[in-house]
Amino acid sequence: MNRQGLVENDVYKLFIEIIISGISCFERYRQNIIRCIVKYNETEVIKQSKVIDSVIRNPQKLTKLSSEETKLFLDELEQIKKENKENRKQFNETEKRYKYDIRLLNMLATSGLKATSIAHEMHNDRNSLDKNVEYIVKALKRYQLWDIVNDSENRLYIYRDIPALLEKNKRVNRKMITFMDVMLSESEKEQFLPENVNVYELLKELKYVWEKDYSWIDISLHMEEGLEHRSAKDIFRVILDNLILNSIQQNDDENVLEINIRVEKSNRNINIVYQDNGKGLSAKYRIDPMRILEVHETSRKRGHGIGMWIVNNTIISTGGEIRNIEGVNGFKIEFVIGEKI
Repeated sequence: MNRQGLVENDVYKLFIEIIISGISCFERYRQNIIRCIVKYNETEVIKQSKVIDSVIRNPQKLTKLSSEETKLFLDELEQIKKENKENRKQFNETEKRYKYDIRLLNMLATSGLKATSIAHEMHNDRNSLDKNVEYIVKALKRYQLWDIVNDSENRLYIYRDIPALLEKNKRVNRKMITFMDVMLSESEKEQFLPENVNVYELLKELKYVWEKDYSWIDISLHMEEGLEHRSAKDIFRVILDNLILNSIQQNDDENVLEINIRVEKSNRNINIVYQDNGKGLSAKYRIDPMRILEVHETSRKRGHGIGMWIVNNTIISTGGEIRNIEGVNGFKIEFVIGEKI
């Protein structure tokens, strides 16, 4: 076929997008089936005594093989050859994927280091950011100018409304202070050290910080007081901060966003159910919710699509797994955190 007569207009571009989306969905579905088959075959393999094993143990037996054993021996060599070829292919695919993951993480780490460096430089100005507006208001009152600038006649235009401008500047300064505190506290070395983490106290701290910065969210913790788990603080912070941030970004037009976090200890693992009462997943993810775990998957125009990818990678790195995701009547995710660090 050729493209003669095709007009590359918006309809044509839409058609191409539909085809690509269809192929992507088919490939994801195919890969899921293949992974299930491989997992099933791995559990169902029955170890049998192979001719090649006996030859390896006793090389002299190679000259004494019967015709049937010789055929089996050649078949086993051919099978090994195929397995090596398939393993090499899988290794190349895995290597390619991890090279991309490493590049992406390096980019994020570099951005984080730059932000942390700026936060360190701004830390000396923290008191100024926190108190300057208050000092300006006091100075205006001292010089008997506050009543003038606060007069309704002088507040008709937003660019002349000094009290409103000061209040806006105060809110911006608070956000800057929060940014500095977060960057400086979460990059501390102790966050990454393995220890018996008091999960209850850590989540209470996360709850306090998020509710302080976002007055319209309400986080409820359902867990045993004093619950501990052998891990590192950064693991819990990365997972839950990304989940909470995702909920906020998806529901920033809600009056009140309720978030429930249920945590319980199960043997050497931690089971967590995270749920909000927001909009849930967009329509394109409701048939296959696990798709949101893939890198660069997002329904927001300016979304980066790596938040849930980071959550999934972090959970897997602990020896845990994401067991279920639901996106109707709010967002819900169930996962397990293991003890690997």
